[in-house]
Amino acid sequence: MATEPQAPSQDPVLAFLARNRWFGALVLVFVMAALAWRPLTERGHENSLETAWESYRAAVPTFRYQGRSIRMARYEDLAESRPELTSSPAEPWFLLELAGLAHRDELADVARDVLADIEGRFSTHSVVTSGAVAGLRARIAEDAAWKLAHPGLFGHPAPPANATLLTLETDQGRVVLALRPDLAPVHANALIVAARAGQLDGTRLAKTETGVVHAGDARTRAEDRSAWAEESDSPEGLPWESSPLSHFAGAVSMAPLEGSEPMSHPTRFSLVLEDRLWMDRSRVVVGTVVEGLSALETLAGGPVA
Repeated sequence: MATEPQAPSQDPVLAFLARNRWFGALVLVFVMAALAWRPLTERGHENSLETAWESYRAAVPTFRYQGRSIRMARYEDLAESRPELTSSPAEPWFLLELAGLAHRDELADVARDVLADIEGRFSTHSVVTSGAVAGLRARIAEDAAWKLAHPGLFGHPAPPANATLLTLETDQGRVVLALRPDLAPVHANALIVAARAGQLDGTRLAKTETGVVHAGDARTRAEDRSAWAEESDSPEGLPWESSPLSHFAGAVSMAPLEGSEPMSHPTRFSLVLEDRLWMDRSRVVVGTVVEGLSALETLAGGPVA
């Protein structure tokens, strides 16, 4: 007996869409909206990132070197931009650079605190998972260990117990210098001889540049300060000698003999209140300030004489 052919069965999903065309249209609208939303959010993220870095770029000066743009900054300058970058997409990377600048500027404790902040708030961010934070932390630890092993490169060695002490009485208090004839015999002994001979008596401390106080100049005995700049007879100078001491804050160094560099003046000397290592090329360090540095800082804060 012949049977009638049956219509093929229709997919239930297609059958539902055929009966409810409005639903299919709604699904299509949602798909198109999702595809359009992603580029918009990505563009918004890019705009936010660009805006966040504008203040960063403004805070970090640049200079050109061999056709390349080099960014330079101090920690304290860049730290001023931190509030503007808080909660922005750029913040983790900004904090990493901030920690790096703190490390470079000898602020190791600050650098460690910033790294701890990054790890605490951005533990899943690539700045942490990539090892960048751990790498900087390791460099900080390595540098600290190296500095401990080489103290003479980063500050004055402690003077020996038998160091020759020279005391200066000032209006701001007593200043004591530890002289090192064992390290710079010609210059240190010349200053010791001058002090014992009374050649420093009655002289005044004078500030002629920021961060440096000058002493031992016979011209400063005059009450009229204009006389301090007058020409004076040139004594026999001291020949240059190498000293292992450097011009870190608190250094005592002999002044150059005017017109006869690199000869040194036998009585005039400088008291350095901040690191000035470039002065090592022209002046011989003969000792360090061991007492009264605050008095010198008060004097240095006054007007230039």
